[in-house]
Amino acid sequence: MEDVTKYILALLETMELELNLFRLKIGRLTGGIVLFLVGSLLLLAGILVMAWALFHFAVLLIGEVGAGFITGCLILLCGGVFLWIARKNLK
Repeated sequence: MEDVTKYILALLETMELELNLFRLKIGRLTGGIVLFLVGSLLLLAGILVMAWALFHFAVLLIGEVGAGFITGCLILLCGGVFLWIARKNLK
């Protein structure tokens, strides 16, 4: 009976250690996901500000319609590149 009790206690201690390790891994994963999302939002904001600046510069050269077209093409090109890289990394 004493061996069974020792076995159960050892099993419970092992389960407790595994749970603590699981919590650590979940914390790291959550932190990584949050950093990824923040980085993605900052990247998006940077692209939009760059497109806005390009639009205002291009308005001086070719007018609003042409500037809107060039800026839209730039944003679509960046989106296509990001999707291509994501698809390449998921294979």
